[in-house]
Amino acid sequence: MLITSVVFPLPLPVAAEEQPPYHLLLLNSYHQGFRWTDDVTAAVISTMARVPRKVELHVEYMDEKRFHSDQLLAALERLFSLKYREMRPDIIITSDDDALNFVKRHHAELFPSVPVVFCGVNDVQSALTVPKRFFTGLVETLDIRDNISLAIRLFPQTRQIVIVSDGTPTGVGTRQMARESEADFPGMEFVYLDGEQLSTRELLERLKGLRQGSVVIAPAWYRDRDGRVFDNTAIYPMIAEASPVPVMATSSANLGLGLLGGKVNSGAIQGQHAAELALRILSGQAVAADIPVETASHNRYMFDSRQLTRFGIDEQRLPAGSIVLHRPFSFYQAYRQLVWSVIAAFCLFTVMIIALLVTNRRLRDARGSLARSEENLRITIRSIGDAVITTDTSGRITGMNPVAEKLTGWMFPEAGGRSLGEVLRLVNAVSRETCPDPVSSVLASGDTTALETDTILISRSGAEYRVADSGAPIRTNEGEIIGIVLVFRDITDEYLREEQQAQSRKLEAIGQLAGGVAHDFNNMLGGIIGNAEMLALKLGSGHPLQKHVSTILTASENAAGLTQRLLIFSRKGNVVIAPMDLHHAIGNALTLLEHSLDKGITIRRELNAAPSTIKGDPVQMVNSIINLCVNAGHAMPEGGVLTISTENVELSEAYCRDSSFPIEPGCFVRIGIRDTGEGIPQDLLPRIFEPFFTTKGVGKGTGLGLAAVYGTIREHHGCICVQSEKGVGTVFNLCLPVNDVSPACSAEEGEASGTAQHGCILIVDDEEQVRTVAADILESLGYRVLQATDGREGVEIFAARGGDIDLVLLDMVMPRMGGLACFREIRAIDPHARVLVTSGFARENSLEELQAAGIMGFLQKPYRRADLARMVAQAMCR
Repeated sequence: MLITSVVFPLPLPVAAEEQPPYHLLLLNSYHQGFRWTDDVTAAVISTMARVPRKVELHVEYMDEKRFHSDQLLAALERLFSLKYREMRPDIIITSDDDALNFVKRHHAELFPSVPVVFCGVNDVQSALTVPKRFFTGLVETLDIRDNISLAIRLFPQTRQIVIVSDGTPTGVGTRQMARESEADFPGMEFVYLDGEQLSTRELLERLKGLRQGSVVIAPAWYRDRDGRVFDNTAIYPMIAEASPVPVMATSSANLGLGLLGGKVNSGAIQGQHAAELALRILSGQAVAADIPVETASHNRYMFDSRQLTRFGIDEQRLPAGSIVLHRPFSFYQAYRQLVWSVIAAFCLFTVMIIALLVTNRRLRDARGSLARSEENLRITIRSIGDAVITTDTSGRITGMNPVAEKLTGWMFPEAGGRSLGEVLRLVNAVSRETCPDPVSSVLASGDTTALETDTILISRSGAEYRVADSGAPIRTNEGEIIGIVLVFRDITDEYLREEQQAQSRKLEAIGQLAGGVAHDFNNMLGGIIGNAEMLALKLGSGHPLQKHVSTILTASENAAGLTQRLLIFSRKGNVVIAPMDLHHAIGNALTLLEHSLDKGITIRRELNAAPSTIKGDPVQMVNSIINLCVNAGHAMPEGGVLTISTENVELSEAYCRDSSFPIEPGCFVRIGIRDTGEGIPQDLLPRIFEPFFTTKGVGKGTGLGLAAVYGTIREHHGCICVQSEKGVGTVFNLCLPVNDVSPACSAEEGEASGTAQHGCILIVDDEEQVRTVAADILESLGYRVLQATDGREGVEIFAARGGDIDLVLLDMVMPRMGGLACFREIRAIDPHARVLVTSGFARENSLEELQAAGIMGFLQKPYRRADLARMVAQAMCR
C-alpha cells in the first residue's frame, strides 16, 4: 500500500485573515493519478476555495486498488495516530468504500467526535448503517438497470448483455445490481465475466469472440484472478480494442478510453456534493445527524462522440440532456475557458484603469482583484493537459505551462521574453526543414489555425517529439489582436502505434504470400525429391549417374530449407516463447544474410557459448540479429568484416542493480555483432534506440529498427549495450539469460521407426506428381496403394473400401474438400481410422485440432523416402 499525503492551503480572502483556518482531512481509497480519485480531489479543492474562511486541506491516499493487506492497514492506523494526534481535523471527507470502512473502524480512537462526510460508496448497506451521529454522505449509484435499458434502446437487436466486473467493491456491487435486474428483461441472456474467475488474457479472448447482438457493460476491471492490478487508463483501451461490439461505461473517468458511454457517475459530482455537505456542517447550518444519507442517483448521460460515430448512433437518439465528449476538434469548444479567461482578464484590467481615476481605495481593491484573476489564469493554464505557450504580437513569449516546459526543455523564467522560434523549434518530419513561424500564420489569418502536419518538436536537449499543434489570436473586447496562444500535444506514441500497425499489416501480407508460394513450391520439390530417390534406387549404388542424382537431391533439400527459413522470417501471429538454441537462430539469420549483404563483406562466426539455450521467440531473435547485421552492412559500403560471436558471462547483482534493464543476476549468453565500418559519433550514441531517430538520409530509414531490437531484448529479460569509434567500427553486445531446458525435439525425432512393410494405404492429394511419387515409394516398400485426387474422392473410396484400408496419407490443402473436412468425414465412418497428415506449410491453422483428434503424425513436405517409410511404419504399428 502506497500511502501519500498532500496539504493544500486554499486561497484566503483579505477579510478572513484573522480567523483560524478550518482543517479538512480528505481520505481517498485509491491512489493519486487514478482519474476518479483526482476528479474527487479537484472538486473538493475547487469547492472549498469559495469559502471566505481559510481551509487547510490535508489529502491522504490509501492506494487500496493496487495494494491491500491487513498489515498495511494496521500501519496506516499507527501513522494516523501519530500524525493527527496534535492536529485533529474539523471534518473528514472519505471517497469510496475502503476509506469509509477504515474511518468507521477507527473513528473512536483516531478521530473521536469528528464529523465524517463520505462519497463514492458502492456498498449501500454499509452506507446506511453508519453511526448517524457523526456520519453522513452520498452513495455512488451506478444505474446498471438504466444502462441495460439504454443499451436495448440504442441497439434494438441486442439479445445478450455481458457484464465485465472484478472482485473490488465496485465490481461486486455492480454485478449484484445486474443480477437483480435480470427479471426486468425477460428473454435477455446475461453473461458475467468475473475477475475472480478469469485472467485478463482470458477476458480479452472472451470479448474477441462476441458476435453482433451483444452489448458489454464494464463497470470495473482493476484486479484479475492472477492478482494483476490495472489502472483504468491501461485496461479499458484493451477491453475496447478486444470487443467487436459496443462497450458501455458506468464512470465518466473511463470515457475517452474507447468506451461508448452511458449513464455514468462522476468523481467531480461526488466530490463537489460531499464538499458542499461538509461546508454546511462546518458553517453550523446543520450537524451530521440531521443530514440523511443520500441514495438518489447524481449520474448523468455522457457519451464519446468517436464511439457514437463508430457504431452509427445519431446524437438525436440519445436521452435528453446527454453530454457528448470528444467531438471533432474545435479550438473554441476545447479551450473556451482559456479564451474567456483571457478576455475577462483584459476587461478587468480596463476596469482597474478606470477605477484608478476615481479613488486610491478602488485602486487597492482593483490590484487585489487583478492578482486573484491572474492566479486563476495561471492555474487554468497549468491545469491543461496539453502544452500551452502565449506570445505577444511580435512573437515574444509571455507564458508557458509545465507541459510546454517539459516538451521544449525551457523553463519559463529563462524562456520569457525570448522569441518563439528560439524556444519552440518545429521542423517538418520528412524534409527536416524549419516549419513556418506559427505567430505569423495566425496573425495573417486572424483566426484559429491548425498548423502544419507531420511536425516534429526538437527540445533543448535534442530529444524529438511528434506533435499536433494549433494557434489562435488573443483579442481585446474591441477585436484587436494583442497576442497569440499556441496549444500543442505530444502524439509520438500514437504515431508509433500507427507505424507499428502498418508494419504488422505489411508483414502479414508477406506471410500470406510466402505461405502460398511455399505450399506450391514444396509440392514441386516433393515430386523432384521423390522421383530422384526412386531413380537412385533403380540405378543402383555403382551407377555413374548416381552423382547427378545426389546433386539433384542436395539442391532440392537446400531449396526446401530456404523455403522453411523464409516462412520463419515472415511468420505472423503470437510470440512463441520456448527454449531455443541461439546458435541455431544465428545460423538461420546468417543463411538469409549471405544472399543479401554486399559480397565485399566477410562474415566470421565465433560461436563459443556453451550452453547457448535461452527462453525466447525464435522469430524475434532472428529478426533482431538480421536487423543489427543489415545496419552493420550499411556502415561498410566499401566492404569489411562482420563478426558474430557468442560467449557465456556471469552478471553480478551489482551490475544488474545499476543496469537500466530489468535483469536478474546469473548466467547469460552474450552475442557480439561487430563491424569494421564508419562508426557512430559519440554525441549520437545516447539516442540511437529512440523511435524515429536515424543517422541515414531522408527516405533511407524509418528509425524504428534499433527501437524494435531494444524492445525485443527487454521482452526477453536481457540487456543491450553499444560501443563505437569513428572510423574503427561498432559492436553491439546483447546479453540474454541462459535457460536450463534444452530445445524440444519433434515427435518424429523422438520415436523409434516401426517395421511394418505390408498393408493398404489410401493417398489423398490433389498434386498428381506428389501423389504418384508417394505411391511409387510405398509400393517399392511393399504396400498396396489406392489414390484419390481430392478430399471428396478420398471419402468416397474410404466409404467403399474402408475395411481394406490400413492407413490414410492425407494432404491438408485441396480443392472441393480440404484435409480437415476429409479427416472429419473419414472419422465419422470409422472412429479408429489411422490418418497421417502431410502438407507444404510449416504450420497449418487446423493442425492442433487434428493432433487433438488423434492423427498418427504430421509429415512436412517435401519429404525423403526414408522419412515417409519411417512415419508410415510407425503409424501402421500403432
